[in-house]
Amino acid sequence: MRRFHLIELHEQTWYPASWRRLFQSGMGRCLDAMDAFGSLSGHFQGFLQRVRPTSVMDLCSGSGELAVKTWNSMTAPLAERDRPLLLLSDLYPNVPSFTRLKEAESGIDFHRQPVNALRPPKEARVRTMFNCLHHFRPEQVKEILGDAAKHAEGFAAVEVTSRKWLNLVQSFLLLPFVSVIATAFLVRPFHFRNILWGLLVPVVPITAFIDGMVSNLRTYTPEELSEMSRSVGDSRFEWEVGTVKMADTPFEATYIFGWRAEEAEEAEVAPEAEAAA
Repeated sequence: MRRFHLIELHEQTWYPASWRRLFQSGMGRCLDAMDAFGSLSGHFQGFLQRVRPTSVMDLCSGSGELAVKTWNSMTAPLAERDRPLLLLSDLYPNVPSFTRLKEAESGIDFHRQPVNALRPPKEARVRTMFNCLHHFRPEQVKEILGDAAKHAEGFAAVEVTSRKWLNLVQSFLLLPFVSVIATAFLVRPFHFRNILWGLLVPVVPITAFIDGMVSNLRTYTPEELSEMSRSVGDSRFEWEVGTVKMADTPFEATYIFGWRAEEAEEAEVAPEAEAAA
């Protein structure tokens, strides 16, 4: 199926911030209920063992709820002391939600200022992107991967959307109903506006329906991600792209992991050492 980069409503600058926060929280609840990322736990731990970070910056965290739950799901087998610090960030940072998560969870912090995934701050040595790479056009994805290869020690992106008919049918049939339930009744803290915008005037579920369909049409295939990672052309960075079947569902999650190759670093240091000798 051909990729279409259509407009997602909640990305637009004119979209009200209060609706965006409800949308992000509601979609986070939906994906959390599916345990969409749990099947990637083993793969992600392998990535962390290669990179061995003390902190990880999550880009495009949205409300932060999904990022934290995904993080907890994929790092569950690790001892508390072995988990890196997770830094939440977003172009439209949801500071109230980030603050609640930081207070409720150990090992969580966040950036108050907007963070552009195309130009992360210098401290973003290891980066994650949970179900948000499809928001970017191909040339932007190449820029994200290229910047990671140039300035970071590790990069991990995971997508649970897919450019397949099965995912489109599922979004068409289930998203309107599920997003109403999640937005109106499951988002915390509960407020009357959750009922107002999630049920009585269901602008947020309508957004979830439209943006959910668009997200599937925007998602990159493993082949496309592999080709873009090769186009980065940096031998110091190794890439792994693959898919994993999500537990108890017919759907697959796609991942791309990148890390700085130790062999390349050693090869660069050796000539300097010889010159010094």
